Amino acid sequence: MNESSRRIRSESSAILFMKILHIAQHYPPLVSGVPFVVREISERLANRGHEVHVATGAVTGCPREEMRNDVFVHRFDVQGNSVLGIAGETGAFRDFVRAAPWDAIAVHCAQTWSTDLLFGVELDGPVVFVAHGLSAYGDPAYGTYFSRLAEWLRREKVMVSLARTGIADEQFRRDYELPDAVVMPNGVDTAEWSSPSLRVRQAWGRTNGPWLVNVSTHSPAKNHGALFGLARALGGIDRSAHVTQIGTAHRASKWNLGRLGVRGGCYYRCAATAPFVSNLTVKAGISRAETVSAVKEADLFILTSSWEASPLVILEAMAAGTPFVSFDTGCVREHAGGRVVASLPEMVEATRELLSNPELRRHLGEQGRARIAERHDWEAIVTAYENLYTRSIAEARARVR
Repeated sequence: MNESSRRIRSESSAILFMKILHIAQHYPPLVSGVPFVVREISERLANRGHEVHVATGAVTGCPREEMRNDVFVHRFDVQGNSVLGIAGETGAFRDFVRAAPWDAIAVHCAQTWSTDLLFGVELDGPVVFVAHGLSAYGDPAYGTYFSRLAEWLRREKVMVSLARTGIADEQFRRDYELPDAVVMPNGVDTAEWSSPSLRVRQAWGRTNGPWLVNVSTHSPAKNHGALFGLARALGGIDRSAHVTQIGTAHRASKWNLGRLGVRGGCYYRCAATAPFVSNLTVKAGISRAETVSAVKEADLFILTSSWEASPLVILEAMAAGTPFVSFDTGCVREHAGGRVVASLPEMVEATRELLSNPELRRHLGEQGRARIAERHDWEAIVTAYENLYTRSIAEARARVR
């Protein structure tokens, strides 16, 4: 089907087809929250017949241009942000973004080159900015940066927040007197979490006592030191309780060492410490299917992160019907199906309480599943994004009449 026959852009009719550009610093096969979210939105919109492109960073071993599950992926060798400095193919990235007549553009995350390089660029098509938490807001080093971001957003852009509470987006918006943000929560593929168990609990030898699971990268923000502390404390209460940490390496960013295979964050420290904590296991290289099954089979899901915006792993634990215990980070307090705590001693006590009460765990698991069905199904969320893009296009047309 050619371009002219597919694109419907008349002033009097609804847009049935959109040519969409999503911009994000990282995209699969890299594994973390933002790439996962961008992939879900992109692939589901492509499945609905839209032409979806993603402009993202280069990944060793991946082609610079490829089609991934009906999404056009364009990779650029760029690193950094406007505060720390940006290096690489900056001109090629800007030229690509400006080259096509996009119907809608969605830019994900601040404090990244993929957003910062657009501050002085005139873009063709309405722009949606998905904030993902603004992790550096309040850091004095980024004071001027957020003034620039606010000025950029004032130029007829729509801001999307993942939640109304627990993240810095709302404070940023109030401080700079920006219009209300559109709230779009993260989602879960409910079909994936309805899949049959793979019996990994048995395969991993975790059948003889309570089993707690954590899924997170080895980024410093995941606060794995607290997870080790929890395991040690539980060992003094119930020696049969075991904690399994499932995660991928966090690529080293200093001097671009990640390109050479050097692992950053706490990966090496966790690997060196785990053998000395008898009731904790660190696992890497675990398949997505095994990870899903592990979360479903666990007695509790644990989140020790010191910073999150809207952690997908909590939503996934809810979809699995597995109760969670989490530090009060991001918007976790908005969710159902677990306990939110303020300190490691509180986490130990909440964990002990839930492990001793199977009926309470079952009840919390049911609450989590119900909340997912109510608010966090990806298909419903993608429909909301589709409607937002369509509405933004109509408003942009009205401004130029």
